[in-house]
Amino acid sequence: MPDYFEFLNEPFFEWVDKYTLKNEITPHQIIAYLNALKKFSDYEYLKDRLVDDLISWAMNPEENSRRQILIWARLEARLEWCVEASSKDIQVLFKNNFLKCLREIPQPPQSDWYNIPIILEAMFKLSPPSKKQIINDKISSEMVPSTFFKLRDIFDFLSDHDELIEIQNEVAAIKEKCRQSPTKELCQTCMDEPQGKCWIRILAKITGVAPWTHGGFEVADVVVYMLEQGIYFVIKSENIMAQRKGEILYRQCTQLFNNDHALVLYWNPLDTHPSVIENIRKISTSMKTNPRFEVVDKKYIRQIYKYYIQEIESRERNSEKRKSLLDF
Repeated sequence: MPDYFEFLNEPFFEWVDKYTLKNEITPHQIIAYLNALKKFSDYEYLKDRLVDDLISWAMNPEENSRRQILIWARLEARLEWCVEASSKDIQVLFKNNFLKCLREIPQPPQSDWYNIPIILEAMFKLSPPSKKQIINDKISSEMVPSTFFKLRDIFDFLSDHDELIEIQNEVAAIKEKCRQSPTKELCQTCMDEPQGKCWIRILAKITGVAPWTHGGFEVADVVVYMLEQGIYFVIKSENIMAQRKGEILYRQCTQLFNNDHALVLYWNPLDTHPSVIENIRKISTSMKTNPRFEVVDKKYIRQIYKYYIQEIESRERNSEKRKSLLDF
C-alpha cells in the first residue's frame, strides 16, 4: 500500500487473518494477500499460514488447465519471492505444473488476450536465454488489445495514443450512407465522382475495396470488407438505445457469425447501449464457427476520418485541379 495508507495496514491484515481462518479462499486470493504482505516483517505467522495453504492447493489442484495456468503464471511472475523462498521440490512443482497446463491448453490458446502477457512473462522467467528474446517480443505485441492489431492490418497509420477529441462532433455528423437506399451503381460512381461524404465511401476509399450494397436479405446496413482476411465491418452512425434498433444490429452481426472465424468489427462514432453489445458478444462466444465480435474504439474512428481528410480528400482535390488545368 502507498505510505499515506499506512495507518490501514494493521486493521487490514487483522481482517485478512480472521477472514482466512473462517473462510475457504482461492489461490488468487492467497497470492493477492501474500503480495500485500511481502514487505512487512510483523506478520510472518500470517505469511507462513498462507504459504502453507498455497502449497496445500498446489499438491492437489482441482481447476482445469485453462483456469490453473493463470495461477501458476501469477506465482512465477508476481510472487517470485515466495517461489524462491520455497524448497527446491516446491519450486520444481510450481514450474512443472505451469508447463503441464501450458501443454494441455488447446491450440490456438483458448485464453482471453488480456491473460496472455502474464503467461508469457512466466514463460520468460522459466525459459533458457536462447528463447527469451522471442518471448519478450511476443509479450510486447500482446500488451495491446488484439482488435488494435487487426485494425493495424488495414489501417497502418493508427496510434493507440491519439485521441483527437476535438473532431468528435464533425465525425458524429457523418452518415452511414448518403441516402436511405443507394444503388450499387451510385456507390461505384461515388468512388470516382464524390456524391457526398459517408462512412461507406470513407472506408471504401481508404481500403481500396469496392463498396457492397444491400443483398437480397437485410444483412446490409452492413457494409462488408473481406480483405482476404474474413474481416467484416458493420457500420452505424446513430445512437442505438432503443430495443428495435438494437434488434436490427443484433440480427446483422449474428448473421455474419455464420462465417467461419469471422472478425466482425462494429463501427459507430455514436453511443450504443451496453446491453446491446453484450447480447451480441454472448452469441459470438457460443458459436461453433468461432467468430469474434469487437467494437471499434471511437478514437480509432476519429483517426481514420482524419487520415481520410488529409490524404484521400486532399488527393482528390489535387486531381480535380489537374483535370481543370488540362481542360483549360
